[in-house]
Amino acid sequence: MPNNTSAQAASLSQVRPVWINSTVVLLELRRKFRNLRVFFLSILLPVMFFFMIAYPQRDSLEGSVNTGTYYMIGISAYAAIVSSSSAGAAIPIERVQGWSRALALTPFRPLGYVITKVISSMLLGAIAVVVVMVLGFVTGMPLDAWQAVQSSLIIIAGSSAFAAFGIFVGYFMSADSAQTLINLIISVFSMLGGLFVPLSFFPQALQDIAHWLPSYGLGVLARLPVGVEWDPWALVNLVAWLVIFVAGAAWCLSKDTHRV
Repeated sequence: MPNNTSAQAASLSQVRPVWINSTVVLLELRRKFRNLRVFFLSILLPVMFFFMIAYPQRDSLEGSVNTGTYYMIGISAYAAIVSSSSAGAAIPIERVQGWSRALALTPFRPLGYVITKVISSMLLGAIAVVVVMVLGFVTGMPLDAWQAVQSSLIIIAGSSAFAAFGIFVGYFMSADSAQTLINLIISVFSMLGGLFVPLSFFPQALQDIAHWLPSYGLGVLARLPVGVEWDPWALVNLVAWLVIFVAGAAWCLSKDTHRV
């Protein structure tokens, strides 16, 4: 007589694979809203940055681009990637609780679960972007509605790479250190990638490093609607990192589920 595990595996092989689950997306969002640290870093901190960095520069220019707008878009991108990458902080806890192994007994595919977590993280990032953009309109920043919509959509789409990054890195961290280390890495990415400071302020060596960071790609693409020069490498950069992080996260989850 076959054992229970074999019977479950046999039955699951005949079940249609699940790639995206709206219920899981909503559960992930609810969990993130209860995390006060994520709320502070993704909403309150960017608002503080806006008033300290972007708003005072609203009447000056960075090349042909308004300096305040330049910084505001960078802060919006930072808010989005902090929110998105927070998905990785829950991974070590889920592993300890056996959640990854439990997925092996469901039709949920590893890649599908990663995509679901990425989507929920992007939605949280979208809220952070909207908050900063609305704040810009309320305070009279020189950015028209169409530019704001374009930049916001680019940031939200680009934040998917950082959501996948958080999930991927989360598999290599402990529950105690995951959130802190992910936020530290994201802060370094944001600074060196030009989200807070134009790369021209950096030594040439740091500028060369910045071009390989995913935050560089997101920053350039997000500022295209306000007149920043197009750089094809920015798109290649961001898409390449997205593929790498999604594949890495799916591979890590697949290894966990195969241990059942």
